[in-house]
Amino acid sequence: MRTRSATWLEAGGDVADALQLHVDNEDWPRATVLILKQARRLIAEGRWQTLKSWAALLPAAHVARTPWLVLWLASSLILVNSLKTRAMLERAFDRFVIDGDKLGQGRR
Repeated sequence: MRTRSATWLEAGGDVADALQLHVDNEDWPRATVLILKQARRLIAEGRWQTLKSWAALLPAAHVARTPWLVLWLASSLILVNSLKTRAMLERAFDRFVIDGDKLGQGRR
């Protein structure tokens, strides 16, 4: 029921409430997909703190295993903490290698 409600909320543009339903349901994969779909827009709008707070709703171990999420979080911090950004980008790249994600590694 919550998953269906979250889908309707997202379709209606209420992304934050849709995300909260996924989090309440502990549906980390769906919550992650939702965050990743919004990440570029949030950063482009200067809403990097929203991206950071949304990612904080997920278990830290899940975030660490999701290199695209780590990559977007690192991108959001590039202007405010370059040292942390570098370390996060290195972790994301290492995970892309482990996962065999050629796109994430910058290869085709």
